[in-house]
Amino acid sequence: MKGIKKKYSYIILYVIEIILSIILYFWYYFSDAKMGMVRHITFWNTRKFPKIFSEKILYIIVGIIILLVILQFLKIKKLPILGQAEVSLNLFLTLVASTFILKSNVEKEFIYYYIVIYLVLLLILQFIKVHCYRK
Repeated sequence: MKGIKKKYSYIILYVIEIILSIILYFWYYFSDAKMGMVRHITFWNTRKFPKIFSEKILYIIVGIIILLVILQFLKIKKLPILGQAEVSLNLFLTLVASTFILKSNVEKEFIYYYIVIYLVLLLILQFIKVHCYRK
C-alpha cells in the first residue's frame, strides 16, 4: 500500500510541475500577445513585486535553495540510483535558478518575478520528490 501511495504522490508532483511549466509558458506568451496581460504584469512589476522581492529577499531565496540541495546531498547515499539522478538534476536546476535570479532583473526579463516564483516552486517540488524516494 505504501508503494502505491508513493507512486501516486510522485505522479501528482510531476503533474504539478508540468502545470507550472505550462502556466509559465502562457505568462510568457501572453506578456507579448495581450495588452491586458502586459498591463497586469507592468502593474505588478512596478507596484507590488519590488516591495516583496527586494535584493535581500532574493539572496535569502537563493540561500534557501542552496540549503535544500545541501540537505539532499547529505541523504544521497541512502537513495537508489534514480533518486541520485534526481539530486543531480536538482543541482543543475539550482545552478541555473541561482544564476538567473542573481544575474537577471526586471529590465532584462519582463516576467522576471514570475520566473523567480516558478523556479522556487519547481525546486521545492523537486526536493519533495527526492524525499519520496526514501528507503
